[in-house]
Amino acid sequence: GAILIFSAHGVSQAVRNEAKSRDLTVFDATCPLVTKVHMEVARASRRGEESILIGHAGHPEVEGTMGQYSNPEGGMYLVESPDDVWKLTVKNEEKLSFMTQTTLSVDDTSDVIDAL
Repeated sequence: GAILIFSAHGVSQAVRNEAKSRDLTVFDATCPLVTKVHMEVARASRRGEESILIGHAGHPEVEGTMGQYSNPEGGMYLVESPDDVWKLTVKNEEKLSFMTQTTLSVDDTSDVIDAL
């Protein structure tokens, strides 16, 4: 059978499910730090919390992380800048968490975190 390698940036749950449905052999090279963020997003989804991800649209890590959220009652939002924060509307501010793309530095995220 074919072998599929997941990059260090990780993949969405949909990609994992598709690989399983095709009975592919998977080598998961996802970075442990990325896996930790994925687990936090999945946990927030199960608890019905909304999640904000600070990151860059189109980046493979962001796509994989966003794909961990599956709760239709909540929401998963991507913000790239303080301006995005000001435009953001969430359903429940009391049940909200945020994560950052692991490849961003503290300097890259500090302005957005301050805005949150």
